Amino acid sequence: MPKRISPSTLKAQDPILMRAIGKICSSVVRRPSSVGSAGRTTPRRTTDDATNPRAFLVGGFVRDLALKQHPKDADLEVYGVDAKTLEAILKKLFPGRVNATGKAFGVFKVNIGRHQELDVALPRRESKVSKGHKGFSITGDPSMEIAEAARRRDFTMNAMLLDPKTGEIIDPYHGLDDLASHTLRIVDPATFGEDPLRIYRAIQFAGRFGMETDPKSTKLLRDMVKRGMTDELPKERITEELRKLLLRSERPSIGLNLARVIGLIERDYPELHKLTQTPQRSGSHNEGTAWDHTMYVLDAMAKLIRDPKWTLTDHERIVLMLTAITHDLGKTVAPWRVVQHISYAFADHPRAGGVPAATFLNHFSFSDDTNTQVVMLTMNHRRGGVILGQIRQKECSEDILVNELRKLIRDISPITWNAYLVLSSADTLGVIGWNSRQQAHDLVTKLDRLVKKYRILKLAQTSLLTGADLMKLGMKPSPAMGSLLKEIEKARDDGRIKTKKDAIQLAKNLMPDKIQKAIGN
Repeated sequence: MPKRISPSTLKAQDPILMRAIGKICSSVVRRPSSVGSAGRTTPRRTTDDATNPRAFLVGGFVRDLALKQHPKDADLEVYGVDAKTLEAILKKLFPGRVNATGKAFGVFKVNIGRHQELDVALPRRESKVSKGHKGFSITGDPSMEIAEAARRRDFTMNAMLLDPKTGEIIDPYHGLDDLASHTLRIVDPATFGEDPLRIYRAIQFAGRFGMETDPKSTKLLRDMVKRGMTDELPKERITEELRKLLLRSERPSIGLNLARVIGLIERDYPELHKLTQTPQRSGSHNEGTAWDHTMYVLDAMAKLIRDPKWTLTDHERIVLMLTAITHDLGKTVAPWRVVQHISYAFADHPRAGGVPAATFLNHFSFSDDTNTQVVMLTMNHRRGGVILGQIRQKECSEDILVNELRKLIRDISPITWNAYLVLSSADTLGVIGWNSRQQAHDLVTKLDRLVKKYRILKLAQTSLLTGADLMKLGMKPSPAMGSLLKEIEKARDDGRIKTKKDAIQLAKNLMPDKIQKAIGN
């Protein structure tokens, strides 16, 4: 890992962000630094700390640059300047754009334009005063040593500082070494263990960066879970960390497997824990338990949602990632059965999965729309495969297959057909023991060809009859009209009628006698 970030790399970052950082650093008078006994660079102190200020980029910005990524947000930490002086500097540089609500803690938020904020803060001391993620007393202390200030951070990779003028990385806890070895290491067990949210941060960082916790960090996380510290967290904060894990990780399974290792899955998510105790039918599922299959599906889904060819919305991405977790929860409650043309166990598991999926989602604060659609996809995730199985076995007519696809597309709305194909593909890719890549391609290709050949997307969006059609037959608007339209669509779903002509005839037959007589039926 580089110990210095090149000027060209810094210049290549977000120009608005870097321009704001440059303005602040140029306004801070800097003097030569000294190197402490531990080999780390520290500000040279004078009797008046404000005469010897320095500004460093800290935390995730430094970590992401070291990983050759392009961070979007930044935190600037200013040493040797009291809160009043720092506020004055910021207000002069950014008039009317400084939020000083946190100045009692030495924290300022600066609106730098284009809906971006830059956090500028003094080094801070934190002490636990009450339960929960926010139960801390925070005071800014511009005279703190760098290593002391960095000690309050969670992991060594987040405890690095960067001098934006020289590109030098200051690394008092060897975060660069841990990044290189993919090790997620806690900085200070004493301060780390005071914040329960850090349990979830460990999980999402492990997934996002493909890291493993060292034994001491693993033990501390396990102890925190065992003490029930997660009970102090609001759903909203847990949801935020889960969202980061699912949408920013190439292999989110790493994070969830860490959650399992430290006991969080067993303690707080019994719906998921049951997957670890649910075997699968060998031959068709050789990857292990239902948990193992779910982890394969989750990682496949993480890759698929990043493929631009699927044109997914952000909403669809989170729905699909959550469905990857919940799609087989029904296997924990459904009976073991084998349907010949599908040749897999737990034949009833999709429908059975609705209740445990809803229970799992209740742990979080995702929107009602998100939860509804995840449950709906969980309960329908195998329907495409069933239809394809019927095609292979030539068990039903083409008309029946078209009708089944139409009902599927209608039932998953407003989730798009593309999103459903992604789910089907991920579920197939999560199977070990046969050529899952080719099988996934064949499944998606054949289903999509059928949909396009028969223009089923349009069929799924169109009812055979409308209220206007019934009014032409002499029926007046009323609750009975709505009931009749539902009856006609049910007959269509059942395969008893297919065309508009069929629907009109059925409507005539089902209308009240006096209307039938009026239209001469």
